[in-house]
Amino acid sequence: MSWAVRGGRVSSCQKGFWEFEGCHEHNFLLQAAIDEEERGRKTICMARLDQTNSFGSIPHQHLINTMERMHNSSEWWRNNNDAPPPSGETDPINIRFGVKQGCPLSPTVFNLGIEPVVWAAESLEDSCSVDVFGHRLSILAYADDLVLMGKDLKALQERMTRIGEFPGFCIGHELQPPEMTASPVRDTAFNIQGGTPACLREGEPYAYLRVTVGFNVSQSPEEDLRHLTEDVKKINESLFAPWQKFRALNTFLLSRLSFILWAGHLQKKLMQELDKLIRACGKKWLSLPRRASPEVLYLHHRHGGAGLLPVADLLDILRVVHRYRLLHCRDPVVRRVAWGRLRVVVQRNIRRNPTTADCAEFLSGSLREKFGNPAMGLQI
Repeated sequence: MSWAVRGGRVSSCQKGFWEFEGCHEHNFLLQAAIDEEERGRKTICMARLDQTNSFGSIPHQHLINTMERMHNSSEWWRNNNDAPPPSGETDPINIRFGVKQGCPLSPTVFNLGIEPVVWAAESLEDSCSVDVFGHRLSILAYADDLVLMGKDLKALQERMTRIGEFPGFCIGHELQPPEMTASPVRDTAFNIQGGTPACLREGEPYAYLRVTVGFNVSQSPEEDLRHLTEDVKKINESLFAPWQKFRALNTFLLSRLSFILWAGHLQKKLMQELDKLIRACGKKWLSLPRRASPEVLYLHHRHGGAGLLPVADLLDILRVVHRYRLLHCRDPVVRRVAWGRLRVVVQRNIRRNPTTADCAEFLSGSLREKFGNPAMGLQI
């Protein structure tokens, strides 16, 4: 992994399986690009491409060719074509496709196999890319989950054509139906590998890395919250012991909720029903009356509590953590876009160009002057 990342053999836009919070960072960049388009009344077009059975269908010859282009030794694949049993080596095993899931080397090898596709998308001139706070975005990659970007319809089609013509992407790789968004929304026919994907219209969402994305769509994951509510009820109706119910709630459900709250934009009022249900179930598991104070649910285990956390408080904590990590991200593009977005939010609040002191005061939660005004729904 160090050889691939530090050696610059993997593009910075590839976040799959690396030591990054790739899901959150990619969704942040994607939403920032959409918001900048709406704010500046610019045009942006995007296409999401995914591959069917990508781990099992990537050709070995393509991986070998890619490694040779990267000047890597050929010894790493020769030793994987036979098995050494006690009686001696077997005949060569004819395996021509796929990487083994669960092998610690497979994610790195797979990402390296996707790299030529990323190179093909990035080979077009910068004038075809999307400008976000001075940074040119052309493609976001999370393993084989790709999002192509173009400043207009023609630029996006050129990028799709370039990828569709790439041999390593066609051999052994069957594309799932691409999901596309384009702004301004219009009836447009795109083409990739002989297929004509449908365009999403304004207000029609699609899920990218489990986060709702689109033009003028709500990012509140109401369906996920409904499933979570149903799971809380199932735990309540189960035959688990009370301590097992609290353990299941903390381990499986609240951890799922953390990703939902972290990645999407939610209003606290959507959390009220879930919080109310968790409090009611928690009191029941502790054999407490309904009118009992809920503080015992939120005390730490060593103090005799259940170790839960109010969902509204969890939302605040995750928002602070998420913004901090974006502003101090190791990826310079994500970090600079986050700071640019912060300045836009502060400027919309105070109605003037913000200074560094203004940004610090805003992040500290100041309500002085106009710092407490909502910035027209825009978030960092």
